[in-house]
Amino acid sequence: MLKQITIRNYALIDEMSVAFGPGLNILTGETGAGKSIILGAIGLILGERSRTDIIRQGASSAVVEALFEVSEAMVREAAAGTDGPDSGSFLLRREVFDTGRSRCFVNDSPVTLNQLTALGDVLVDLHGQHEHQALLRPERHLDYLDNSGVDASLIRNVRETFHSVRQLQEKWNDLTQREQRLKDQRELLEFQSGEIRLADPKPGEEETLTREESVLRSAERIARAVGSVRDTLYEGEGSVQERLSSVRVLLGELGSVDPAFQEWADEIDSAAIQVQDILSRITAATDRVEDNPGRLEEIRERLTLFGRLKKKYGGSMEAVAERLRRAEEDLARMESLKDELLRTESEFEAGKTALAQACAALSDARRAAGRRLERDVQDALAELGLPHGRFEIRIDRREDARSWLRMDGVPVSVSADGTDRVEFFITLNPGEPIKPLAQVASGGEVSRIMLALKSVLADADRVPVLIFDEIDTGISGRIAHTVGRKLKALGVRHQVLCITHLPQIASMGDAHFSVSKRVAGDRTFTVIRCIDRDERTLEIARLIGGEKVTETAMATARELLESRTESSDG
Repeated sequence: MLKQITIRNYALIDEMSVAFGPGLNILTGETGAGKSIILGAIGLILGERSRTDIIRQGASSAVVEALFEVSEAMVREAAAGTDGPDSGSFLLRREVFDTGRSRCFVNDSPVTLNQLTALGDVLVDLHGQHEHQALLRPERHLDYLDNSGVDASLIRNVRETFHSVRQLQEKWNDLTQREQRLKDQRELLEFQSGEIRLADPKPGEEETLTREESVLRSAERIARAVGSVRDTLYEGEGSVQERLSSVRVLLGELGSVDPAFQEWADEIDSAAIQVQDILSRITAATDRVEDNPGRLEEIRERLTLFGRLKKKYGGSMEAVAERLRRAEEDLARMESLKDELLRTESEFEAGKTALAQACAALSDARRAAGRRLERDVQDALAELGLPHGRFEIRIDRREDARSWLRMDGVPVSVSADGTDRVEFFITLNPGEPIKPLAQVASGGEVSRIMLALKSVLADADRVPVLIFDEIDTGISGRIAHTVGRKLKALGVRHQVLCITHLPQIASMGDAHFSVSKRVAGDRTFTVIRCIDRDERTLEIARLIGGEKVTETAMATARELLESRTESSDG
């Protein structure tokens, strides 16, 4: 509930702080005393437009603060988009400066005007000549209808199915985009894979061919060099082998002189054998080297092919192999992606069918609830002095060519609330065409229509604070008594603030506040105070008889207060 409001330098208000109580809070006072100024300040804290002319003369800024105490569930709902309170309370503050600038705070943390307005929408319904009227906003009418008795499980099913289908849609879109990107690359991937596979490079092949090409390129030179080596080591006159043999003989002859010479002779034998072995290996290796221009050309073509591949695919044969691997993985992924896309598309289609069925079931329930609500509201309007009122709830769907959901073969706009658009229509006088509610009702009528709706929806309405202004415009005493009883009944489930000039309504209040003007020096001030039982009797008597209070008016006032008490006890 609205626990307390503090207003500084706002219009005729210098500084005012008032604590409201639970139930029905009545505000009365002479015309021009400042009752509407107080509601204007409340509207300001709820996000209505600010103007510099509301700043009290001589001040540079106006400040309005409102302290709300709410349930834990309301804390979670109301805190969306703000830092949120640590406990079940919100302190809203709005500052308006003479420069035209304004600032907004929630629990002393700065917020945007949009955040303040959204929070105000959850906390308060303000009805009368104010912008902050949920009833006049078609986007809120669906909530009113759903709160009138539509099966919550149907609403929940649509919401859950919608989010599930939306996820499938996003997944399907993502897969489709990925598939298209891969399709765009498919020709290139297939070419790259085919080109590399046709070349069929083997691990280490480039190094092997490079060595072989080098050898073949030098075959003639190698043959000449090997011939010279063979002559030098073994076959030529004065070869190494021949000289080692001569040295062996000389050392062997000296072996009888000194055994050491024999050992050296044996080492010469070993050296001769080693030279022979080296020559054998050189000969074996070079015997395979032949002048083969065909093979050399074949190797050079192969290495040229490898060079082209390296230039295109990363500079090395390892990079070429990696490119082949990635290309084949992408091609394989394309096939698996196609299967996944088909599965997702099937799930998406099934989900759309389920969502269409859920939306249709919810629409049927809403239409049935709408017919009940229409009857109940029309009955309440008649009780509240609007007997010719005709209230109609229109439920339709909006076609949307871009939508992925079809109902009866037509693409329709869909959200987590389903496919229904709901708007309240009304006519209050015979012969007048029915029109959208916001185009028909005057301030007082809006308040009574709102009271009719709120009285019908009292159990389901989650907004904790209801404020009614001008609700008594153009109504008789009998209707005023009915209005008062309905406001009193609303006060059981909500906190209600009501400005009234009618004693029948004023007598129903759980708390009564008197608003008046006083003059100090050359300044005028608006003041408000909560009055006790005796003062209430006098205030209600003034509402009955005017400034001159008679005993008859006092007796009637006492009777009204007593009947209120008896009604409450009953």
